[in-house]
Amino acid sequence: MFTLTDDERAISDTARDFAAEHLAPHAVEWDQAKHFPVD
Repeated sequence: MFTLTDDERAISDTARDFAAEHLAPHAVEWDQAKHFPVD
């Protein structure tokens, strides 16, 4: 069975929260415009 360490879980949670806050709200718009933010 695969389990994450506490540090790995914290990194995963941080990445998920960042994506939900900063990427997901723009995903449809960026996809339609074929835009990929690089900064």
